[in-house]
Formats: sequence, structure tokens, C-alpha cells
Amino acid sequence: MRRIQAAGMMVGTLAALTLGVSSASAAVTVTSFTASPSTTVAAAHPNVTTAFAFSYSAGSDDVKSTTVALPAGLVGNPNAAAKCTSAQLAADACPATSKIGTVSTAAKQDLLPLLPAITATGDVYNVTPTGTEPARVGMVIRPLGGLLGKFALSGAATVRVPGDYGLTVTFDNLPRALPALSGALPIPVQIQSISLTLNGLVAGGTKAFLTNPTSCGAATTTATATSYASVTPSARTSSFTPTDCAHVPFEPGVAFAANAPKAGGVESLIAATTLPATELPRSQAHIRTTDVYLPNGTGINFAAIANITPCTDAQFAVGSAAAPACPASSQVGAAVLVSPLVGTTVGKVFFAQGTATAPLRQFISAQITPTQTAKFVAVNTLRPDGFIQTTLSNLPQTPVTTFALGFPGGPNGLLTAPAQCGVHYGAGVFSGWNGGFVPRIATQNVTSTATGSPCPATAAAAGLAPALPTDLGRMRPAVSRRPVAGRIQALLAPRLRALGTRMAHRR
Repeated sequence: MRRIQAAGMMVGTLAALTLGVSSASAAVTVTSFTASPSTTVAAAHPNVTTAFAFSYSAGSDDVKSTTVALPAGLVGNPNAAAKCTSAQLAADACPATSKIGTVSTAAKQDLLPLLPAITATGDVYNVTPTGTEPARVGMVIRPLGGLLGKFALSGAATVRVPGDYGLTVTFDNLPRALPALSGALPIPVQIQSISLTLNGLVAGGTKAFLTNPTSCGAATTTATATSYASVTPSARTSSFTPTDCAHVPFEPGVAFAANAPKAGGVESLIAATTLPATELPRSQAHIRTTDVYLPNGTGINFAAIANITPCTDAQFAVGSAAAPACPASSQVGAAVLVSPLVGTTVGKVFFAQGTATAPLRQFISAQITPTQTAKFVAVNTLRPDGFIQTTLSNLPQTPVTTFALGFPGGPNGLLTAPAQCGVHYGAGVFSGWNGGFVPRIATQNVTSTATGSPCPATAAAAGLAPALPTDLGRMRPAVSRRPVAGRIQALLAPRLRALGTRMAHRR
């Protein structure tokens, strides 16, 4: 029957061309779309159901692709479940531990067109990514339990970089026929609706696969569909509002690690902000803004700045996913970003060209995928109370457990250690997307004099009297755990040593 319809469509197309009427009007329309979480509690782990319904302007047309752009902050963790290979998916042999949801479709078949649409169900799996994508979602649909054959397909889950860092899932080349009798007798079908549910918890409820936004603004999902006869998309949106942001956990930390600093000497320094990776019963709020105050007395090696060629805004191209085109001599450090979505990624820190309102800036890049680079702009302030304050604003709603910046030492290092022996206090002040505000204190200990000899014990003890930023009267001391700094230093140190060697040779 579909072949007869297709032949009729060809005749109609020829007639339309003869009359000068375009055939491009044949298209699919998304008549309804909903994105429904099983709970709206912020930072909770809902089952999320996305449901499409379609209509067609031509009986011979079919939906070809669907795209669901989830709201910023509604994130997934592809490492929470086992992965199914593409071969296993095609054979309907995915391991049970890779199942992450269910799917249901309704489709009209052409052999007996008077019969109602056939509803078919199936399972959704966490599929091994291909190419540059960070994650992939697959499904196997089994009409009448597989009596009418099965079909399997998968779609990439990508991160919107540049953009709001939300997730977008696309399925392309949707089936137009059921492969009955192993494909020997395909049954043409026209999909009327698709409902897909992704589970919030997997691995027997012990791991979070999906997490609601940690902010309580409107969360809007945008869905689009195209057909085989027309590439013009049809779009719909669906929104919900997360609730109970006041009880979203928010426990950021700050840590500093220096490599045997000499008082007043050029030093290698790592500054790291952290969030606990715990996700149950609710995940941590995403950090929206950070103000990091380097340990009091940390200075800038102005002699090194003379050898730096600042990177311009055009070269960094913050609105582009491409790697920065900054000159090599503008790189002053390294960055490490750890996220359950993309794993551990290493990037670069560049000395940026200043502006009238922000004369001291840094550009920070992190490679998210081979074709996508995340980019951030940090504003530095030399404060009259002796602190160097680094501010990162409007950070994306995405889970990051560690964000560390490392600056190598050596004669061309950018930073100098405090000029006095002893313990020096720095701080981190964080605001979360949940509306929370959290200050933290961390320390750095200068243990050697300018000549390299050990600091006197009395000097080290005297340094314990904290000197804090003058405008942080609200701050309640909460010293970050030293093991965090140790882990960050172990992670970054080899890369910083290599970076310092390259920079020394270059200059």
C-alpha cells in the first residue's frame, strides 16, 4: 500500500511542478509535546518522560528526525550505567545494567489501513558513544513483543557548547517500516506518537542518571521534528518549574597547593574549587559565581609580564566552540575541569588583553570534546588589603566537581609567594544556582626563606593569625580539607612542570 501511495505521490509531484506549485509543503507537524519529570524537586533525580504526537500534510510522509533540547541544568551522567555497544543494540542483546528507560510508539501500518494504530513498546539503553559525542542513547522497539520484527536505533546526546551547556538528544532516520520476518516482508508504517522515559536512578537505585536543575526558574524543553519530505522543522516547547531550592545541598570548597615556595620568590601555585560528588538523595547545587582570594601576600611577577603577548577577545572567541587562537606566549597556566558528564579535561589559562573596566583578565579554556571547547573569562582585582581576587561569573548549570587553575613557577612564572614565612590565608566565596551563599577559608604555608633556608618556627607560628579580606565580615571560617589540595596537586603537578619547562624554553 505504501508503494502505491509513493507512486501516487510521484504523480502528484509531477502535476504540482507542471502547475508551478512547490511540493515542499509536505511536512510533519508536532501537534503536541510534553516533557514531564516525575518530581519537580530541584536537584532530585526524576524519571523524565518526553512525548511527541505527529500529524502529516501528506499520507505518504514520515517523521525522519526528532530533537529534544533539555533545559539547562537538567543533566545526565552517562557513567552511572553500563554501556551497550552498537552491535549489542542491533542484536537486542544489551546488558540489563545498561538499561536506562523505556519507550512506546504508536504507528499506522499500510497493509490493513482500516485497523487502528499499533502500539509497540521497548527499552532504552546507555550506548557507547561514537565520534566526538560525550554520550549516546539507544532504543529497541518490539512490536507485538517482536512478532512483527524489531528495530533498533540510537541518537547522540551532545552538550550545547557554546551556549547554556544543556543536553540535546537527536534521533535521525527513524524507521518507515517494520522489519517483519527478518526483513523479507517489511510492513510500511507511519509513526503517530513516541513516548520515551529516561530513569532518574539506575543500578538498582544506587546511582543518579538524571538530575533536575538546581535553580528554581522555569525549565523549558524544546522539541523539533523533521520529515522525509521536508527539512523544515516543526517545534514545540514544554516547561516545568523546579521547587524547594532552599534545601538543595551546597558545600563548595577551596584549596591552595604550592610547590615548596620560598618567601617572596616566584612560585608554582594551584588554586582549586571543589564540590562533593555525592548525588543521593539530592545533588549539589551548581556553582554560579566564584570569588577566589589568593593567599594574602601572593603577588604578581611583573618581570614575566614583559614577555607575555596578551590574547585578544577576537583570538579567544568566547562565543565559539573552536579552540582559542591565542599566541603561545600568552599562556600562563593550565586548567583542569572534572565533571561526571565529560570526565576529566585539561585546558589552558591565557593572559588576556585588558579592558577599561577590567584591566587584569584571564581567559580559560577546557576541551569538552575534540570539537568543542568551553571558555571562561576571569576578572582579577589587586585589592588594597593585599589580596588578589579572581572572579568567575555566570558559570553554566552543569555538574563540576573540581575546577583547578595551575600556574608554573620558574623565572617566567606569573605569581610570587608571600614575602613572609608562615601560614597565609586565602578564601573562596561561592554563590549557587539555588540562591545559596557559602564562604570558605584555605591556607598556604611558606616554609622557606628567600634564600631557601627553613623558616624559623616562631615565624611559622606567628603566621597563624589570619588576615582575611576586609569585606568578608560575614565569613565563617571553614578550612578546606588538605587531602583535596593534595589530590589536585598530584593531578596537576606533572602538567605544570611540563608547562613550566616549555614556557622557559620558549622565552
